[in-house]
Amino acid sequence: MLHATQAFFSEQKLFKERGTIKAYLETERQNTNFTNLPRNSHAPFSKPNNATKYIHAQSNHPPNTIKKIPIATNKRLSELSNNEEAFNNAKKPYQEALKNSGYEHELQYENPTQETNVNKSTRKNRTKNVLWYNPPFSKNMKTNLRKVFIRTAKRNFSSDHPLHKI
Repeated sequence: MLHATQAFFSEQKLFKERGTIKAYLETERQNTNFTNLPRNSHAPFSKPNNATKYIHAQSNHPPNTIKKIPIATNKRLSELSNNEEAFNNAKKPYQEALKNSGYEHELQYENPTQETNVNKSTRKNRTKNVLWYNPPFSKNMKTNLRKVFIRTAKRNFSSDHPLHKI
């Protein structure tokens, strides 16, 4: 059984009770100066060489997904920023990434509300055993796949078959 001794010193000694194995772990201490940060402030962070990219507005994705990307980006930045100044300091790379991806949405600070979980019910509901069919999305497809699938299911599954509910 290993015991750690002198946990926060520059050298830690770990040893086994019965005695034959000894291991030494050297740790380096680094002091961080937090005095240049204002108290109770927070802002979005990204690594210095990080390139933010989004799917293009004209790409082959469901329209709802494409529509929600700028809105979700705006909401995320607003929630990670504690004030409008922090938001404005952090929004430039995200605004450029949205513009490069074909979006014309202008990022603006929205004061996040604390009422995110107010309307959620704590009661557990029994889940129904439901079979879902989500066909893959493609703008290139002209066939109404949903209509063809339901017609095929009705034709091949009798009323007493378990998959007839589709």
